[in-house]
Amino acid sequence: MAAADFIKKLAPGAQKVYKKYNVLASLVIAQGCLESGFGSSGLSKQANNLFGIKGTYNGKYVLMWTSEQDKKGNVTRIQAKFRKYPSYAESLADLGSLYTRLSRYKAVVGEKDYKKATAAVSKAGYATDIHYPSKLNSIIEKYNLTKYDGEIVPDVPDVPEEPSEPETPTKPTYPSKEYDGKDMPLNQHLPSDVDFPQLHVSSKDGKDVIEITGVSVDFTADPTGKKSFSFTLPRTQENATEFELLVVDNILYLDEKKYNHQKYYITNVSLHQENGVLTKTVTAAHIFSVLLINNRIEKTVSKKLGIKEALDIALKGTDFKYVIHAKAGEIPSAEQENFGEKNSIELMDEIIEDYGIELDVDNYKIHVYKKMGQVIDFVLD
Repeated sequence: MAAADFIKKLAPGAQKVYKKYNVLASLVIAQGCLESGFGSSGLSKQANNLFGIKGTYNGKYVLMWTSEQDKKGNVTRIQAKFRKYPSYAESLADLGSLYTRLSRYKAVVGEKDYKKATAAVSKAGYATDIHYPSKLNSIIEKYNLTKYDGEIVPDVPDVPEEPSEPETPTKPTYPSKEYDGKDMPLNQHLPSDVDFPQLHVSSKDGKDVIEITGVSVDFTADPTGKKSFSFTLPRTQENATEFELLVVDNILYLDEKKYNHQKYYITNVSLHQENGVLTKTVTAAHIFSVLLINNRIEKTVSKKLGIKEALDIALKGTDFKYVIHAKAGEIPSAEQENFGEKNSIELMDEIIEDYGIELDVDNYKIHVYKKMGQVIDFVLD
């Protein structure tokens, strides 16, 4: 979306905020532009969340990856809830409400000089960027946003609303996600020979695939299908290329004992240096957890559901398919109340509990068992 079009879309809501909360419309619009990249951020697209405000809005939220940094400078990637708004108007109003609720922003409320307002926002701790006020001022001046501070329409309603097209009631359909014998393709550059526990790292575009050797993998898995592993790799002259590829969001392929070429996303990388040796501690999560947590099922169903119906709903919009390893009737149907309005991984957890099942995941194929058999190591006396 062009910057001018984006600003026009924000302006009515920002003026309503100015009228109700006495916070300059020019400031609110500029922050919306800067924080959302003029509407290009994933959060603004998925949740109409212009300012990265965490939490829930009327019970609605999206889960997004975000980086948290501790006092030692270690960066950790975590999933966090961010508010999901019906439209930009509610996101703008929420910012105005925030400024009036928190005492540290009292210098922002009622300020008529946009430069003083941007300075007050920064001084109150809204952003750590020392250039934050100048960036806001530049946007305000470039797009002449102060004109919206003087054009408050008298009959603008207090509650920001944006008209939306009425939705035509439709009966939700959930196509079958039962495994049809077709597997999702993996990286074509992976070697055909496999040997537990081979480990490869790949760039996001899949062009670079390099084997990682000399590491001990700490692997964890549970009957909910969630799998993860970690390892530590010291940098040497021989492994410099793969060492540099070990960054968050790149891909790892692990040949597990049971399944080959399992796809994992790197979720956390910690750097350490001791005695002149640089090491990376890497944590990765299986695509089952990573991809399903970002897929949200909006509609709800309240009725008795068979296991296949429940799985079809939870996996809607994903590439995952399931295989039922149970006799007919072994997994009884269950009454569901408002099943939906959550991300797919949460719904899968509900299914596991409600239907008493266990999962084993092979990339995009989910094996469903009433009870998985376990191999027990023992020594005969």
